[in-house]
Amino acid sequence: MNVQSKGQFYAKFLGSFSLDFNGQRLWLKGSPQKKSMQLLMALLKAGAEGATRQQLLEVVWKEGGDPQKEKSNLNQHLYYLRQLIHESHFPEGKYIIVQKPRYYFTEDYEIHSDTERLDQIWEEIRNAEAAGEDTLELLRQFCRGYSGEFLPMLNGEEWVVEKSAYYQKQYFSCLSRLCGRLKEMGEYQEMLELCTVASQIHPYDEWQAVQIDCLVAMNRYKDALKVYEDAAEFFYEDLGVSSLNRTIARYRNTEGRLHYLSSALAGIRKGLNEEERLWGAYCCSYPSFVDVYRIVVRMQERTGIGSLLMVCTLNIAGSGENTETWMERFRQFMAGSIRNGDVYTRYSPNQFLVLLMQAEEKDVENIEERLKNGWKMIDQAGKTKLVLAVQTSGESR
Repeated sequence: MNVQSKGQFYAKFLGSFSLDFNGQRLWLKGSPQKKSMQLLMALLKAGAEGATRQQLLEVVWKEGGDPQKEKSNLNQHLYYLRQLIHESHFPEGKYIIVQKPRYYFTEDYEIHSDTERLDQIWEEIRNAEAAGEDTLELLRQFCRGYSGEFLPMLNGEEWVVEKSAYYQKQYFSCLSRLCGRLKEMGEYQEMLELCTVASQIHPYDEWQAVQIDCLVAMNRYKDALKVYEDAAEFFYEDLGVSSLNRTIARYRNTEGRLHYLSSALAGIRKGLNEEERLWGAYCCSYPSFVDVYRIVVRMQERTGIGSLLMVCTLNIAGSGENTETWMERFRQFMAGSIRNGDVYTRYSPNQFLVLLMQAEEKDVENIEERLKNGWKMIDQAGKTKLVLAVQTSGESR
């Protein structure tokens, strides 16, 4: 159907739905779940080629078996669609044109869409492959042009599911081929960016394994571990799967070049080490302290070598100085007053917890005296009061 070039509509179907006219957003007076709105989407998707009556019936009618009811139902929703177009202040023109056996959205304006562009690129890829030409740039264009599932808000509608599966299959095909080419070229950064987007759009389709592959190849072992842990947590919460071992094995089998933990041991060890070794005892976050404490308690059950848990409370009310100023002084004092192998953390606004490794109850008195005397040297004016409470780790004293 030939249209007059007075302007153009642009419909976005992938990831969400929106409709622009000459670059300006049109605000539609209707919910996407309404059949009249779905007819609008179907006609826009059909574009200049138009849609058959059967294609529109698949959108609005599911019962079947009665041609008269089918026709009446379709006409009713087309009437509602014309009302919607009028209420949404579309540009002047003729809409919902019937030229049997096809239906068209308009004869006055051009219609373009994101899926139309993907269809064009896909055809160019097929033609280039048939001619033996390079498809690298076309594959890039397709992957970067795919921005999500087809009308995800309507993923329960049969006509939407079919098209969503169609574009997803093309996307995965292009992305797999593009990743293969990029891996051969050593372009892991671009490959990582593409697969990160893919894992966000389709989190259940295991692109996280390719992300891990890229990060390990780039010696970014800590980032690879983070992707693994996040994905494992996601799969566990949503599917009850506790790890990605099956995913990683599948990727290794199909692609054959997954660099994994055995070849990355040195890099992993490097990532586990402290980036900058600080002087004094080891300071960590409270959650990390909890983990360390629990591990130490388990180890002492096996070795019989105990440790002590100490709560350090600094009462600073009425000192006339900012609480954080005193607590930072106290943190620095603690770092230098307990051993390198001991662990401590900020527990509350005026408290630190300390895990004294391989210390026994007979050492408590000496430790308390040394810390209190040491703090008196810092706070010679006596503006604060240090209170220490010590227990054997793992049980009450």
